[in-house]
Amino acid sequence: MSEIKKLAGQTMWYGLSSIAARLINYLLTPYLTYASAIKTSDYGKMGLVYAAIPILNIIFTYGFETAYFRFAAKEENKKTIYSTAFISLFASTIFFTVVLWFNQGAIGKTIGINDIPQLIQLSIFIIAFDTLAAIPFARLRQQGKPVKFAFVKIAGIIINVFLRGFLSAIVRML
Repeated sequence: MSEIKKLAGQTMWYGLSSIAARLINYLLTPYLTYASAIKTSDYGKMGLVYAAIPILNIIFTYGFETAYFRFAAKEENKKTIYSTAFISLFASTIFFTVVLWFNQGAIGKTIGINDIPQLIQLSIFIIAFDTLAAIPFARLRQQGKPVKFAFVKIAGIIINVFLRGFLSAIVRML
């Protein structure tokens, strides 16, 4: 029974951070569309790019998170699996980021947002940083540290919200 209780507790913490991220983004939508310098049509373009980010995250991580869990469970791999996985993802993230960076004009033209190159540039960095965070977050989950996992996730969300508000205020002043 204690294993089920442990699983339920961990699931609550992991789910809480994911729900908090989506809820905060949902609550920020009116602010970003009406109170900031972002036009409603531009917010729609942001939505289009944000829809592509999870797909590109899958390509960038190429299933390494799942492989990490599989191999981290084996005793003989425990000492090297984290560094091996992180170095591999780091190298491939640099490569994919450079490829996207040098093709951002073609990407913008293809999806019809070449008038906002900053959106593509920011998205490239979002994808890269999300990819680099995948293995450290997988390690926290593998080590059974759901509270630390949720704390780091929610702290990231709070920093994100603060920076969005701060940068939106700066844009309005310009």
